[in-house]
Amino acid sequence: MNQPSDADSVAGAQQDPAANIRTLFDGRRLTPVQRRIARCLIQHASEADGLSSAQVGELAAVSQPSVVRFATALGYQGYPELRRAIRVAIRTAGIAPADTDQRNAYQDAVAAEAKNLRSLEARLSDPGELLRAGTLASRSRPLMVVGLRASAPLASYFAYFAAKVLAEVRIIDQAGTRLLDLLDQGRTAGATALVAFDLPRWHSARQERLATAS
Repeated sequence: MNQPSDADSVAGAQQDPAANIRTLFDGRRLTPVQRRIARCLIQHASEADGLSSAQVGELAAVSQPSVVRFATALGYQGYPELRRAIRVAIRTAGIAPADTDQRNAYQDAVAAEAKNLRSLEARLSDPGELLRAGTLASRSRPLMVVGLRASAPLASYFAYFAAKVLAEVRIIDQAGTRLLDLLDQGRTAGATALVAFDLPRWHSARQERLATAS
């Protein structure tokens, strides 16, 4: 009897709505009532995105306000935003992965970025965090923008457009003591916010696969 491979396990998780919904609650400190609500949503994963807060409360045997408080405890402005995040999780689970036997390193790279975009989409169900960051940046005089090495072009691109609406934007693309000096100068000039761009380094194994594919 063939044993399932790691790739099969990952593919199964990607297609399992319950597993995807569970990731919304992983690592959270929940009260007993909140854990009951989370278990209820996971158990009813196939229909969770269509349930009202009152229906979830009835299924979980808790009050409707408890369901609303559960959503806000997770960082959402209310239950409707949590339901949108659940809908994204379910839609993501419905995307069938490509045949892993036919995949190459380039497809893996694109799939990883697609996963990042889906995660970003879920987080933007509550735009409050993004709006607060934008407010802080827009009030800084000057606004400091940092991007080193491979991140420098992104920082430069952002700074170019930021300068169209802000009085002063200072970009830092040099590392070492020069970076510290420029940060000190910006703070002395009145800067209260900094936007930093940081691109993750690829794992060496992925680099080796790309080199082999080339």
